[in-house]
Amino acid sequence: MKPRTVFTAYLLCGIAVYANSINNPFHYDDLHSIQYNPHIRSLEHVDRILLDPQAFSSQPNGYMFRPLTSLSLALNYAFHGQRVWGYRVMNLVLHIMCAFGVFLLVKTIGPKGLAAATGLVFLLHPVHAELVNYISSRSDLLVSFFYILGFVFLVRSNLGWSTMGCIVFGAGLLCKSVAITLPIVVFVWESGQHGILRLVRGIGVRWNKYWTLGFLAGVYLLIIWGNRYVDSSIDKMPRSIDVQLLTQTKALVYYVWISTIPIKLNVEHQFFESTNLVDPPVILSILFVFSLFVVVPATKFRSMKFGLWWFLIAILPASVMPLNILVSERRLYLASLGLVLLLAWAWYLVFRAKPRIAIVLGVTICTLFSVLTFQRNQVWADGTTLWRDSVDKSPMMPRSRLNLAISYHKQEQLEVSLRELNRGLELDSSFAEGWVIKGNILSEMGKEELSEEAYREALRHNPKLPGVHHNIGNLYMVANKPQEALKAFQIALEIDPHFVKARNNLGQALEALGNFEAAHEAYELAVGDSVYWPESQDPELGGAWLNLARLSEWKGERHRAHVAFERAVFLLNQDPKYAAFVDKARDGFTRTTAP
Repeated sequence: MKPRTVFTAYLLCGIAVYANSINNPFHYDDLHSIQYNPHIRSLEHVDRILLDPQAFSSQPNGYMFRPLTSLSLALNYAFHGQRVWGYRVMNLVLHIMCAFGVFLLVKTIGPKGLAAATGLVFLLHPVHAELVNYISSRSDLLVSFFYILGFVFLVRSNLGWSTMGCIVFGAGLLCKSVAITLPIVVFVWESGQHGILRLVRGIGVRWNKYWTLGFLAGVYLLIIWGNRYVDSSIDKMPRSIDVQLLTQTKALVYYVWISTIPIKLNVEHQFFESTNLVDPPVILSILFVFSLFVVVPATKFRSMKFGLWWFLIAILPASVMPLNILVSERRLYLASLGLVLLLAWAWYLVFRAKPRIAIVLGVTICTLFSVLTFQRNQVWADGTTLWRDSVDKSPMMPRSRLNLAISYHKQEQLEVSLRELNRGLELDSSFAEGWVIKGNILSEMGKEELSEEAYREALRHNPKLPGVHHNIGNLYMVANKPQEALKAFQIALEIDPHFVKARNNLGQALEALGNFEAAHEAYELAVGDSVYWPESQDPELGGAWLNLARLSEWKGERHRAHVAFERAVFLLNQDPKYAAFVDKARDGFTRTTAP
């Protein structure tokens, strides 16, 4: 089939299967990486987006060096703002382009007649639905596109194609660090084609693409070392390397299982750490992986061997580097291409012997995958359905309970939310984020003392949570204890100097203590630093402008007060619950209007 025909078919199939996902909302990490991320809201400072790892997130600990991913989100924001459909369409387009890249890859390594079918299976596979529905997984889509395309270019002998492959490899590194394994995959394929000794001798005697790839990888490593991305990643490691390796040995088998039988997909799989080498699941997993290395190399089909190597090499970085989530479907995306290649070759063997049976089997698999993907999209329709599904499938995972509680909290179902949260904390009492949400719920229920206890418990497990100190300060303000509130706000700002809400509330505490000059300065800093506010148009920011206006008028700065009152009216007027404050701001605006 002609490439144009294949791409058109993939486009139509992708639209049909993912049509019901387009208006699904943002989910969990999308909040800090997109919705509340001030760094992607303007293209005026592209240099910061491309160079500063902090630009990936609004959270101080969201330190990621993925500049092309951040740039793509900034472009989305420039065109679509907070309208989620634009981001999801972009994710879908990238998924379709990755599937087309699979088509080109199989067409390159053969057999060509299998290329279109392999790309179609990759497109429709339900394990990939998370990549389209979860916008923050775009880094996996982008790196996979450049990785697959880079491989296609690099395995061609033409110098021009190899040069393009090196450029694409560099682009992949700027999306996600897993791209650094691409030269290994290319080497594995070419050593199978030309012989490893001949290939090594060729690399040693002349400058070629491997030297260029090595140079680019070295530059990338120096960059992420220099900008502290490596240090940040090491500091955040949630487990030791030995526990990670034992656990991820099980994960390899688990990934094969959910790729082969994708009927219990989950945003938070029930999967636990392994700490002992003699743990039966670990032993069985080691034997399974070892058997793959014995059986698959014995086959005469080089592409089947290559599929196994692709899977193992692409999953290697996530297997070695400890990450918060033990297994995830988005992490499998690039590596799953190797498993899809194995599946496609198995189907091809059936096709050569029984073509009619193979065609019926292929159509059945693609139809089943399409239905499962369509159903999976429905689970992502809102936070409650997503996390209810996760809790049903993974009842022992505290994070699922926490996120379900957050979803109920947003729907103002406080009792239901608190019940789910308590179940999660029973599973893991050291889960700091869970105690934070519990404190928020108890505060809204008017149980301030219990709320503070929950916040203190959260700080016991993680003292570096600025929002918790801020919330404790708010409780002190309600209790008319401005001195204690002042200390809490100051701690929050020491942890996160750009925490604008804490800065505004610090000013209110200073006012309550009679320090009006310092309060005025705090309000000035709050509105001046409002780029870090979760929403630059957030009505709550109007409160900071109103506070600044009041004290500016008190100081006799009439023009400054007039401008601040005007800004306060504009922001506060966007939410009916601030109607009383709007009236105050309008009165002040009228008072300070020049005669």
